[in-house]
Amino acid sequence: MTNKEPTLLSTAGLAKHFGGVKAVDNISLSVTDKSVHGIIGPNGAGKTTLISLLSGGLRPDDGSIFFLDRDITKESTDRRAKQGLARSFQITSIILPMTILENVMLSAQGRRKHAYQFWHPANENMGIKEQAISVIEQVGLLDKMEKLASEISHGEQRQLELAMALAMQPKLLLLDEPMAGMGHSESEKITKLLNVISQDKAILLIEHDMDAVFQLANTISVLVNGSIIASDKPSNIRTNPQVQTAYLGGPSS
Repeated sequence: MTNKEPTLLSTAGLAKHFGGVKAVDNISLSVTDKSVHGIIGPNGAGKTTLISLLSGGLRPDDGSIFFLDRDITKESTDRRAKQGLARSFQITSIILPMTILENVMLSAQGRRKHAYQFWHPANENMGIKEQAISVIEQVGLLDKMEKLASEISHGEQRQLELAMALAMQPKLLLLDEPMAGMGHSESEKITKLLNVISQDKAILLIEHDMDAVFQLANTISVLVNGSIIASDKPSNIRTNPQVQTAYLGGPSS
């Protein structure tokens, strides 16, 4: 009997070129349910381009993207989000003059059929409000939910962005450097939070904080010059000579 989770997202031969630069070159990967798939690589490796292709922000020059066994290669960001594919942090935009609760309620409304038609009715919808409060509590901001987004710290704004993504009830979270600009204690808090979230949802994580990636990921893919040079469990990635040479600082002693 196997406990292997089903594949949620997969790509085949995915490619994106900007002029003569191969930002993403023939990438095939898969993300299974209730897992964390880490993507690491040096600056300019193509990580953000890859996540933009997966979320629908960019259209690939070649290859295919499948989500829940459906070809979504040509579908919009909005349609992908409604199917349960949510990108956080670099794409999600918090509204600074609004409270934490209002931001999350607006995001929760976006998952519904008639998203963003009117803000006022959504404000009166107790179902949306209860859903928003639930995810705000999950990310640890319940005591600050009436504060304006402009009044909270950088780390708390990251927590808010995560709450906004969770409010869309995603099956898979695409996270682009969630620990960027954080201190050690803030990074530890987000790492623990993502560990809890991954028990119920899949996460594709791009992150420069290697400690966080190796703590969280079930699988790590290493991206260099637009291509995946290795994809394996963290212990094997850490000791892979090709990875050590290309990214992790040379062979370990």
